[in-house]
Amino acid sequence: LHVPVQDLRLRTADCSFQPTQRYHVAGLVEGLLQTSEGVARPARLHSSYKVFSTMPPEVTAQDKKPVRFNLVMLMPFEEYQESVDKQLIQELSDAIFIPKDLVEILSVEAGAGSGRSVFTISFYVEPRCMQELGPEVELISFGINTKEGCSLVAPVEYMTELQTQLSNKDSALFYQHDLQLLNKVHPES
Repeated sequence: LHVPVQDLRLRTADCSFQPTQRYHVAGLVEGLLQTSEGVARPARLHSSYKVFSTMPPEVTAQDKKPVRFNLVMLMPFEEYQESVDKQLIQELSDAIFIPKDLVEILSVEAGAGSGRSVFTISFYVEPRCMQELGPEVELISFGINTKEGCSLVAPVEYMTELQTQLSNKDSALFYQHDLQLLNKVHPES
């Protein structure tokens, strides 16, 4: 049985997975099972599929370059307020699990056609996270992890994930009522 490869995102605070290590996940469904006598009783059924995943290694500093892109929203520019920036950053964080402090809205302007606003957005990583550290730095850091809190995901990967979600109208992103601004993104952004 061939199952397509899927990208799985977990917040690092929620797990202690190690890069390049292999893990497996098994599913469980809990509900009511109806017996042949018509009696419904609580039951748990295990999935027959076992999912294996390998945590990807940290991407190189060269692959962590900032990315800049535009999002066209079906929102009149006249309705734009600075509070929209904060809400959009929160929604991006909720949708693709990018830390809020790695998102910057560079500009907002009126879009071509009526009722559109164009947001220029940048995803980036902290400069300390882009540095390639040699063994001498590890030696003088006395066991302190100088890259603690750094995301293992490159900005281009976050952008690609967002693009994939926004280009599929059947994406769960469009069924989440708390993502009001992302639901206004023009499909050809």
